[in-house]
Amino acid sequence: MKYFFVIVILFCSIGLLFANSRVMLTSKMLDEANTGAWPCFGQNQYRTAQSNYDGPDVNIQKAWTYEVGYPIYGGVAINHDGRIFFGSDDNWFYCINSNGGLVWKEITYGDIRTTPCIDGDGQVYFGSNDGYFYCYFHDGNMKWSYRFSSTMTGAPIVDDYGNVYFGANNGYIYCVNSIGGLKWSVDVDASSVFAPTLDRSGGVFVSSRSHLTMLEKSGSVRWYYDTSSIYYPASVDASGNLYFTGESMVVYCHDAENQTIYWTYRLSGESQCVPSIDQNGNINVGCDDYKIHSIKQDSSRNWLFTANDAIRKQALVDVTGDVIFVSEDGWLHCLHRDGTLEWKYNLASAVSGELALAANGQIIVPLDNGTVVAITGTTGFKDQKTARKLPQKSSLDILCNPVKDILKFRCTLENDSNMKVYDVNGRLIKDFGKVKSGSHTYSWQIPSQINNGVYFINISNNGELIKKKFLVLK
Repeated sequence: MKYFFVIVILFCSIGLLFANSRVMLTSKMLDEANTGAWPCFGQNQYRTAQSNYDGPDVNIQKAWTYEVGYPIYGGVAINHDGRIFFGSDDNWFYCINSNGGLVWKEITYGDIRTTPCIDGDGQVYFGSNDGYFYCYFHDGNMKWSYRFSSTMTGAPIVDDYGNVYFGANNGYIYCVNSIGGLKWSVDVDASSVFAPTLDRSGGVFVSSRSHLTMLEKSGSVRWYYDTSSIYYPASVDASGNLYFTGESMVVYCHDAENQTIYWTYRLSGESQCVPSIDQNGNINVGCDDYKIHSIKQDSSRNWLFTANDAIRKQALVDVTGDVIFVSEDGWLHCLHRDGTLEWKYNLASAVSGELALAANGQIIVPLDNGTVVAITGTTGFKDQKTARKLPQKSSLDILCNPVKDILKFRCTLENDSNMKVYDVNGRLIKDFGKVKSGSHTYSWQIPSQINNGVYFINISNNGELIKKKFLVLK
């Protein structure tokens, strides 16, 4: 009999060991970019929209389009093979490859209006307005479906253990486990629940049209606020601070664990954007009044940029800190991390879904005309990091950027220096010759033969260099 108990204990120990190994393996896989370049809305569990890859810098152009013919209101998810997943109002769920070719598609009985998500095993999760939530293998075979008898209103998110969280139009937040079983559902007393966000203290943040709720992953309520305004999904920084905004025209920095508001920042207009967070902790928020704000961690303004229309989609941040966003008039913008415009591109259609950045540097954009478009360009062409800077008393400022006809710039030089203009391929465009020390303001008429694109002013002296980028848009 004693040998029987020994054997039972041994098998139980082995079972626990394998169970723990499975959990640790899944967690590790999710930590490694969640098996894809853009595995969910906001790129990660914390909705920061911060990419591990470099976006296009110059030579911006359309790489390919895939036409559905019906609106695509959700964003896309991109797995480790570069395959792109999305749903449409035609009731189909699509998988296309990195060149825009169809791999597979599956029909549901309702339109699909939220961004899918990908787990640590490469499985794809999405909800349809037929009242079902689906899990598919990456090859297009369905693993399971769960009936929740409502319509999806919030993009799903998956945690390190394979549990998936999503919101619905019936005011509930759902948690479904990795085999399609319901773990719990919580009524957050709202007419519509937005995309949930996982925080770094083991909680699930849920926003809606009238309430803010923080749940434990067990489904119990940590805290709950009854509000009079609409608040949109949140993002979470590396310190665990929660950022969200809405109709109140205020960005909130909130301690999700201790229910403390650290600070607020007054925006210039209403915002429907989820804040994105760059590598230095700066928070980027677009507004309906055409402005995008970059806010430092101490609540002071970093920079402010004005577009030509409202900004209602989350901006993404590439690995170098460039901020890429789209305005409602269909113009795609790329800002340097200091807030200056690097380039803009006319998509010739309004954007219906959220932006995503693929590993090959392509920006994937769902358009209102029923197509998915990939925008590409040359990557890796950033400001020189290795060149020694001129002494601190020397400076160079571009006074108008982008440039249409006349480039205006101001320089202050401690020593006599050489000043030249180059194109992106390193070809000399203009040699200003030797510039004497002191402060100077210049106006240079752009020659008619100069094409639209990115150019650089170099000011050098004995191997020391100041280099500034400007954009010509005639």
